[in-house]
Amino acid sequence: MINDKFGKVLASTAIFLILNALFFGMMFYFVYSATNGSVMLEKTYSRQIALIADSMKQDTEVILNVAPLYEAREKTGYKGEIFDVNYDNSTITIKLTSEGGNSYQFFTQLDYGDISWDDSKKQLIIKT
Repeated sequence: MINDKFGKVLASTAIFLILNALFFGMMFYFVYSATNGSVMLEKTYSRQIALIADSMKQDTEVILNVAPLYEAREKTGYKGEIFDVNYDNSTITIKLTSEGGNSYQFFTQLDYGDISWDDSKKQLIIKT
């Protein structure tokens, strides 16, 4: 009888420890993936590009060095496009991984092609 209670307590303690280890492992993975750079770069660059587009005066051209985005894309192994501009909804999306991406809305009415990028020079060009 005592041995049976000990077995139940031992089994429940083992399950508790395994579930805790799994939970904390997932938490550490989430914190690592959120701070490894790609998520922060997506958020930062999408916001900065939208704010730059909103603050530009007419007939202005801005060229941004976006090499860190290309380096982060290489680290993650993502082969798709980094930039996606939706001129109908006035949003720019930065995507450095296959699952994810961050969009930010700009208020300036831009025409198709006003935001372009040069993959060879790792630059983003914004024209108003």
